Amino acid sequence: MKAEEQYCRIGVTVRDPESSKQIFARVGHPLSLIMSWSLRDIQAMTVNPVTHNEDQLEPASCSLARIPTELLAIIVGYLVKKDLFSVALVCRRLNDIATTVWFGTQRQYQKTYGAFSTSHAGHALPYSSFKDLRLCLVTKPAIPNIKLSLSKDFAPDFREFLRYFDTLPRDKTPPNVQIDLHHTVWARSHVRDADEYDAERLNAFFTRIAELNCVTALHTCTESEPWLDVKGEDGLPIFSPPTLTTLTEEYLKPLSESYSDWLIRSANASPVNKLVIAYPDGSILLRLHLPKLRDALFNGGKISTHHLSLFLDQEAHSRLEELIFAPNTSLYHEMPDVGHPTCHTAMQLRPGALPRLTSIAADTDVLALLLSAPLAFTGLQRVDVRLPYYRGPSIGRNLRRIFSWVSEIPTVLHMTLPLEDLAYNDWEYLSLESDEDPIVLPHVKKLVCGGYPRYDWSIRLDQIVVFFPGVEEFVMDRASWKEPRRLDCVEQMREQWPSLKRVVIDGVRYTNGE
Repeated sequence: MKAEEQYCRIGVTVRDPESSKQIFARVGHPLSLIMSWSLRDIQAMTVNPVTHNEDQLEPASCSLARIPTELLAIIVGYLVKKDLFSVALVCRRLNDIATTVWFGTQRQYQKTYGAFSTSHAGHALPYSSFKDLRLCLVTKPAIPNIKLSLSKDFAPDFREFLRYFDTLPRDKTPPNVQIDLHHTVWARSHVRDADEYDAERLNAFFTRIAELNCVTALHTCTESEPWLDVKGEDGLPIFSPPTLTTLTEEYLKPLSESYSDWLIRSANASPVNKLVIAYPDGSILLRLHLPKLRDALFNGGKISTHHLSLFLDQEAHSRLEELIFAPNTSLYHEMPDVGHPTCHTAMQLRPGALPRLTSIAADTDVLALLLSAPLAFTGLQRVDVRLPYYRGPSIGRNLRRIFSWVSEIPTVLHMTLPLEDLAYNDWEYLSLESDEDPIVLPHVKKLVCGGYPRYDWSIRLDQIVVFFPGVEEFVMDRASWKEPRRLDCVEQMREQWPSLKRVVIDGVRYTNGE
């Protein structure tokens, strides 16, 4: 008969890192067997040892409830994910401890479980990982934002999310859900009456999205889908899901008439603060009423100054803070109808129409028209000027016109200019003398350009100083100069620019006195 040994059965099996065998914690040797367990915690336990032989192991009188939580956390901390979730299924207490150890802090699980995708792009997890979240029975981790990227045959993936969503406590705030729809979501089915079938299929999907009551953004990556306008036997469009009321970001792309109607209704019923609109027509702009709007991005297409004026002049849009026009977006000035007086400016905005607008970014063609009502922009602080998508001969003329409008907006302190890309003719047009008063922008304190101007830097610097005599900080991001040339440039600018205090070239900062 072998000598009897004393054991304490604590209810959790661990793996010895040296022997790779599953063992129970031995009272006399916890430190050597369980790596870095706290010896003080184990010695503080009241343990009644039991005797056993090799054929029998009796349960110890130390129950799971008497084991300190700190010790349990140390134990489960050495388990791999598979074993950890097996432990989580034993009881509610171990579920709480095991899932807390696995998910960690809010910052950790938000980063890990914040995005899901079929392709696992970036840090996104597969949709099967939602089962990890479903295992949290006691303390459900509060994930404030979840991004779902859906592609073709998305039904099983979306079903995994719904299973997790159904486990959330009803008295807690649900997560903000952003849904990205890949263009394959709109792929046509190879069935008879595919138009009706696909319209009904997507109508059911978007109806379920509306029922979640927590979708804050919906992105689509596709072009025109006119089959969504197919009508049923009652003569009404089949695609007509309930209105979304929780959107904070609106990505409006006119895929079809029915889809656009639904998005416009959803935007007007939601607290939208960010609008991204692609290839809009005038009727879409006039139907939008977004009192919470802060940021607007026009991403492609042609927009008339008339429709844009009506959109921006709405009292509901007076809280707009940032306005961006993508390079592939153009603005055109409609000629007045016969019998109507000719307008001396392109944009018809009332004075003070946009008091909170602080930043505008667009190309020279757009800005030359957009800023033609300078009294509307009473709070404008930054103007980013870009080259147009299709470069034409009017860049210099439009740039001079922009300088003229900005000179009438004294709140503008920061301008970004494409000085490095201006052609010789553009500079020549800027230097033209006229009978009008010279254009001066003394209120601009910071000037940013990508690289250094071509066609004789010294001459171009003289022209810049004439327009912007009050600049205190000048930034060139992509000059690609070595230190000696940077120092020569800084010294030259200090001589010709008395107001200059700081120069930043390729990230290197130079201040007065250096």
